[in-house]
Amino acid sequence: MDEPTAAKSTAADSTAFEPTASESTAAESTASDAAGSDPAGSDPAAEPIMAEAEAEAHVRELAELWLAPHERECLGCYLDRTITAFGCQGDLRLAARFRDLIAPRAVGLERRLADAGGYCDCEVLANVFQPAAHLWTLSRDEELPNGGWVDIEPEPPAVMPPCSGVRRGSTLPCSHWSTWR
Repeated sequence: MDEPTAAKSTAADSTAFEPTASESTAAESTASDAAGSDPAGSDPAAEPIMAEAEAEAHVRELAELWLAPHERECLGCYLDRTITAFGCQGDLRLAARFRDLIAPRAVGLERRLADAGGYCDCEVLANVFQPAAHLWTLSRDEELPNGGWVDIEPEPPAVMPPCSGVRRGSTLPCSHWSTWR
């Protein structure tokens, strides 16, 4: 029975792909130089891990920028802007972030918001702050095509204007917001 052709080799064939002593030393030198200059080492599997870590760091940096309160931005405008962009997480994490960055001495903020009905960030905008009256559309009567009349109720603005600003360290809303009482 014949042996498989892959198993048949001659001595000349087996040494054809082995490096000479000088080639071996040059290859080892190049590999050690590459390993020294490669921060991940010579492990090609480490490259995707490094790229993923760099991408995650970049996303964290962007999130920090997007979630940072703007200069003189009030709590109401901050919550409106960030909830519109990122949604509510069912807690007061955005209000707490605002407090930590802008008004760290307002240690009772979450308790005050909860006492007013704001148990999460979106409830603060629903139950604690409302757009100020000067931003609402006026109530009016409109004539219907059949000759009747309909009373159009006032409505809050679809989009809030830019924040009118508050002093640094304040958790009060700007002039575009009023509080429910």
